[in-house]
Amino acid sequence: MTNSQVCHKWVYNPQTSWHNNSSNMSYGNYQLYSYSSILAIHRDGVIHIDDRIANYSNSSSKQTSHLYAAIPSYVTVFKYDFSAKSALHWYLEQCMYFLDKQSRARKAAYTHTICRYLDHAMQYIELYGADKRKAVYKNLTKLDKNRNDMLSQFADVIEASNKARLAAKRKEDKSKQSQRQANLGKFTGGGVLFDPNYTGVYLRRIEDKLQTTNHITVNFKEAQIMYNRWNSGKNIIGLKLEHYTVVSATKNAVKIGCTLIGQKELHRIFKEI
Repeated sequence: MTNSQVCHKWVYNPQTSWHNNSSNMSYGNYQLYSYSSILAIHRDGVIHIDDRIANYSNSSSKQTSHLYAAIPSYVTVFKYDFSAKSALHWYLEQCMYFLDKQSRARKAAYTHTICRYLDHAMQYIELYGADKRKAVYKNLTKLDKNRNDMLSQFADVIEASNKARLAAKRKEDKSKQSQRQANLGKFTGGGVLFDPNYTGVYLRRIEDKLQTTNHITVNFKEAQIMYNRWNSGKNIIGLKLEHYTVVSATKNAVKIGCTLIGQKELHRIFKEI
């Protein structure tokens, strides 16, 4: 079956199952799969589509287009990130994101997008209900009531949302940096600090070989000869290091092929030898 046929069969008969190893779509237990990920769920006559999976790649986007084409107009569809805290939290997050963009735009470029997410949220609440004590419900209904004056009404919420997003990003960056430091420690044997602003590779010596963090290995003595020429101020552009050619060399860095090595890293490996 083609992906279009798979989508049509699933939309009208979600209780059945179909799988073929040669296909990148399958379904079973009211779930439609893109490869091995759940793309959509058929629940009580309503279709829920995972926005994250739907936009994961060009192929999944095409699969989602086939799915939309197969869904009749009378069927209710909700599209959101299944990994979010809830559909309502995701809809509110999208509204806040585009409200923030609207606050910095010169014209009402995002109003339609905000209202579209808001319409979906209100439809979701109408169908499934919501805990009226929760902030997500209060903020969505406040947005709905103040559609004509959303920016001024939600200036404080936008600011708080931006602060929360920035804090989350800093936490994520810190976690990534810790992992990169751990990986660098394994590569060098320790004692080298990871620099988040450094765009080059790190080096290590293993017997008579020089290795880089982008998996290049060359003869250490040949690399040392090139370093000595560079460190003494001689021109090394065009010189070969085994299969690799020096394409640029300044006092701050040397680029061999597509590999950039910073001054500090070169000195660390070669200067004391």
